[in-house]
Amino acid sequence: MDKPRILVKSLWLSIIMPLVLMACIEDPNTINTDFFNDESFEITYVDTMELVTSTIQFDCLQTSRTGRILFGYAEDETLGKLKSTGFFEVGLDATYALDEDVAVYDSITLYLEFDGYYYYDTLQEQVYTLYSLTDELEYDDETGFLYNTTFRELSPDRYLESEPLGSYNISPRPFRDDEVEFRISDALGRELIQLAYDGSEILSNAIEFSEYLKGFALVPDSLQSNSIIGFSTNSQLRIYYQDKSVIPTDQKYLTFSIGDEPYFSQIIYDRSDTRLSELFTLEEDLNSTVTDNEVYMQAGAGLGIKIRIPHISALIFAGDDFFINNAVLTLRPINHSYGTGTPLPENLIVYVIDEENEIIGGLENPVRLLEDIVLDRETRYEINVTPFINSQLDIDEFNENALLIMPPDSLFNSTVNRLFIGDSSHEYVMELTVLYISLVED
Repeated sequence: MDKPRILVKSLWLSIIMPLVLMACIEDPNTINTDFFNDESFEITYVDTMELVTSTIQFDCLQTSRTGRILFGYAEDETLGKLKSTGFFEVGLDATYALDEDVAVYDSITLYLEFDGYYYYDTLQEQVYTLYSLTDELEYDDETGFLYNTTFRELSPDRYLESEPLGSYNISPRPFRDDEVEFRISDALGRELIQLAYDGSEILSNAIEFSEYLKGFALVPDSLQSNSIIGFSTNSQLRIYYQDKSVIPTDQKYLTFSIGDEPYFSQIIYDRSDTRLSELFTLEEDLNSTVTDNEVYMQAGAGLGIKIRIPHISALIFAGDDFFINNAVLTLRPINHSYGTGTPLPENLIVYVIDEENEIIGGLENPVRLLEDIVLDRETRYEINVTPFINSQLDIDEFNENALLIMPPDSLFNSTVNRLFIGDSSHEYVMELTVLYISLVED
């Protein structure tokens, strides 16, 4: 990028820093004067350290218990096709019993409440098909979660009833509308209200109800690219009926909410026609040299950005008496990879991973997003990696520890936010700048 600017900054530090140090010493007796007779400071500014960058793939993500269910289908020119199907159960909100002579069935609907999250293009109309499940949703016995890979090999014969409960066209407007509601098969509605007429224990016992009504899958159509939308777990099944005990008759409804019942987002990706087609498991790294000097992060789909600094140990040759004053990693988002429907992620964190891409630690320093809202030329992320550099220098044996850039788990599991970053050879260059101070003998 702007190398002359960096050189000027380095020269400024070389001139100003010693003056600042001298100006701060009002009484030379406060520090042994022999110290200054024999030694002096040398300030070094390095911005040419090699960075090895790659994209890695997390195999499965916990997409249950997030407070959000993702629905939708989108085609990303760089990252491939992304499809999110929402699986959920509904539970009893109360004990239900109705008088058949008074309560007249009207309709059954699925009420979905937007939670404000969307990604990609919401201008396109979306088509969804609702199915009943043939099996209950069961959390993993060891972890207590469901994952984006659950039911990945989706077969209608195995997991879904053969006949859908209905297909619906939705024009999502997450910030204009709060909810969508559409009718589903009256056969299910009449079946459920008959249980209320009969005073069945199924509508008073949560376990029996769960065994009876196993759940639903809302499957997006994949004929055209649109958006991924977030719905809250306040969504519910509603059975409307006319109450004839009052004049005029009053419309009422029974509710069966998702609430704390099992749910998850099944997020499936297809990268067969992209540069990421060979990336499948966490043990693999896809080096940026084979992806046009770019690296990628995408929540929900499990992509993370890995950055390794192979020659940190070279700093040791500065001598024994030196310390890292500041080390900043600068990441520059690739222009035109973000916009209205694909905003830059504001919340990123940095993990430390080993050579097998297993997380072994993290950095507490926040990742700063600095946006150039006027010209959009200097938009960048800055990360203080001083603690990582120092910890690596303290390790005697060789290792391939690296930095992993991704959103917090709460967002990595419940969004599909993406980030495109250039590597150290890209126009939108990634840089590591290290300022260290060493003592030298006069």
